[in-house]
Amino acid sequence: MTTLPFERFVNHLAEITQNNKNLKFHVGTNGVTLRYRPGSNGTYVNYTPSNNGKGIELSYGYTHVEDRGKGLGTRLRNYGVRAARAAGVPLWQYGINLNYLVPRNQPPISTRIMRKLGAEWTRGVPKARGKIAKKKWASIVRAHKYSLRKSVKKSPRKNNSKNELRSPR
Repeated sequence: MTTLPFERFVNHLAEITQNNKNLKFHVGTNGVTLRYRPGSNGTYVNYTPSNNGKGIELSYGYTHVEDRGKGLGTRLRNYGVRAARAAGVPLWQYGINLNYLVPRNQPPISTRIMRKLGAEWTRGVPKARGKIAKKKWASIVRAHKYSLRKSVKKSPRKNNSKNELRSPR
């Protein structure tokens, strides 16, 4: 029996976070939440299955005012990135500047964090039936560490001299 991408992700996430005693790990019906400071709003991220069923979406994240600048939001997102790569599933995220922490038309802090962790720009996040919901600050962490979209620079062909190497066709 094959496991669903979200189940693989949750299993790897549980394995990666098992030694962190300050972290609350909660699996609910709609996703999984990682949380610091569980008594209050705290700092947390929610991971849910993507709408196309093939990956994971970092659906919401919040860093408590007292926790900002300490790296806790980065750490929680890093757990998700590591689990997604270990599970072999893509992780989508799109940043929203809800608390107006950065100037308008600048990438939200969550987008900057995800790009620092290896996420790449993408045009949006998956919707049902193969459609894409276009989002300005969307990012994807691929299931592998290399990009498929890089262009390959071809070397110029040298035909005028027999001693010079030619690139293969």
